[in-house]
Amino acid sequence: MKITTIIENSKPVDSNLECEHGLSFFVEYDGKKIIFDTGKDGNNFLENAEKLGLDIKNADYMVLSHGHYDHTGGVIPYVDTFGNDFKLIINPSVFYPRYKYNGVKKVDIGMPFGREDLEKRNVNTIFSEDIETISENIDVISGFSLHPEYRMEDSGLFCQENGVEKKDFMPGESVLVMKYEKGLVLLIGCSHSGVVSIIEKVKKLYDEKIYAVFGGTHLGVASSAFIDKTVQYFKNSDIEKIGVCHCNGEKAGYKFKEEIPDRYFQITTGKVIEI
Repeated sequence: MKITTIIENSKPVDSNLECEHGLSFFVEYDGKKIIFDTGKDGNNFLENAEKLGLDIKNADYMVLSHGHYDHTGGVIPYVDTFGNDFKLIINPSVFYPRYKYNGVKKVDIGMPFGREDLEKRNVNTIFSEDIETISENIDVISGFSLHPEYRMEDSGLFCQENGVEKKDFMPGESVLVMKYEKGLVLLIGCSHSGVVSIIEKVKKLYDEKIYAVFGGTHLGVASSAFIDKTVQYFKNSDIEKIGVCHCNGEKAGYKFKEEIPDRYFQITTGKVIEI
């Protein structure tokens, strides 16, 4: 299994790659090539993939974790550059209008394209609200409820569902679950419902150990108490590899490093994870 970080918020000092407030991974596993999220800026996404020597042109699947601009900016540039010979897996809620308030001003943080843009380009789109199987060892899981103890705190994000404004805890977020000889490997975009909410659902669906969790935890906007509780959950678990990035935040990063330095690591632009 090889997971390459095409783009993330940070990068090594000597890197010639671009970084941005966004996230994108390229997964090569079980005979499949999967783009998981596409960052914020389509040009950065495409240029980094080329510099990294990644064969994204021949991706079998593209999976979007959720409908925010910093995870979906490369979709249309990708299709316009390489064509539509892939399958796109998304939860239908990605098309909800999404925003936050800056004082009284509403700031759009949703996707930079709509359903009609995909239809115009004849993108083979699979709408999944539960489990979509990619291969014998790869699933896309969606539809998360808020864990009663580890539900994500209110981070001031909103969406409109059927014209009604509501707090956005992203139950329709999609997660990649890969079966590996040492256990399950989870690839997560932002954990808007809470990273533990996601892990606990996966544990209920699969009678297998979770070996690794990689991706965004959304702890950058969480309170110190919530960060401490979440890190302790990981510390008390048997998850062996914990790679975090994007929306994890410095405070949570310090806490992970302090409590479980042997299992935690930071994911940056260009980082390659091979297991």
